[in-house]
Amino acid sequence: MITLTQLQQLANQIEQLKDMLDLVQQNVQFNVTTVWTVLAFVVTAAGAALLILAKQWVHTKVEEEMIQINLAQYARKQQHNWLTPTLLNGWQNSNSDTPVGFLRDEFGFVRLKGCIMNGLMKDGTTIFRLPEGYRPEETQRFGVTCGSKGNLQVGVVEVQESGDIKIFGCYQSDVILNGVVFQIKSG
Repeated sequence: MITLTQLQQLANQIEQLKDMLDLVQQNVQFNVTTVWTVLAFVVTAAGAALLILAKQWVHTKVEEEMIQINLAQYARKQQHNWLTPTLLNGWQNSNSDTPVGFLRDEFGFVRLKGCIMNGLMKDGTTIFRLPEGYRPEETQRFGVTCGSKGNLQVGVVEVQESGDIKIFGCYQSDVILNGVVFQIKSG
């Protein structure tokens, strides 16, 4: 049989277990609250990050679309035709696929192209003359490639405000004018 002392001890143990269960329940409740709070902060931070990424993505897409719109506007503009100059001092178009030419773009720049050969190879020789409206404000100098396969050198093309285009330092047959670009006189 169970004695009264044993019953009291059992009652005390049950009371201790009850206190321990209350403490565990409080800890679990505190931990659950802490987890939910941390989870709320994580979700808020992730949402803010997604909002920032979405804004950046939209901004990038809008910029790309604006560039496409601007490019489309320029692509719709009528392109200027290349003009063919009268070559002077024995210069002629080389055997390349690119004849000598020049054009003025809508931004006020003149571009030269082509390859010439067999002209007078003396420094300061005029190779051709640009008409009014295609001349620079002041004399401009540009490095150009001179020569033929395996025997290349660097020369200078000088574009004068008078429109004369002169050659310096080219003592080989071909002179490549591609890449010569300058701004025209204003007014």
